[in-house]
Amino acid sequence: MKEFKLDFDKKNTTWTVYRCDTFSVTVVHWTSPNYSYGSEVSEIIGVKNHWNIYANVFDTHPGYDKVGTLKDILPLHGGCSYDQRIIQEPSEFKYDWQKRYESLKLGSDYAHIWNNKEDVGIEEGIPYDIKQDASDLVNALLNWDWMAEAPSDE
Repeated sequence: MKEFKLDFDKKNTTWTVYRCDTFSVTVVHWTSPNYSYGSEVSEIIGVKNHWNIYANVFDTHPGYDKVGTLKDILPLHGGCSYDQRIIQEPSEFKYDWQKRYESLKLGSDYAHIWNNKEDVGIEEGIPYDIKQDASDLVNALLNWDWMAEAPSDE
């Protein structure tokens, strides 16, 4: 029999801050006592805080087929550091109403130098600057047509 150990030390909180027919934006906070940034406060209390923000772009979004463009122009903190294509298919027992869905999960983290988010827990909710980043991300996805036609910075 295979041995295993459950990990009850890693805690995760997810907020879906916006959702519509074509995308959603989520903010995730998680803690792990085994992940070190080297912060003095983190070393003292032994818990490391981590923050991430994700755009979940559904296959109904006009920019869905332009993943490279999305990764380049979406206002993700420090740039896109996470991307995944998710495919959901009905199981072998398919009902008439079920269909295949695809989505893109694009995100970024707040583990860059000078962010200091490893010391910010969820006691007071989502930090202000992360809320602003989420708002900017929603605005960019809602106004995709304008963003897609914007001239390149090159």
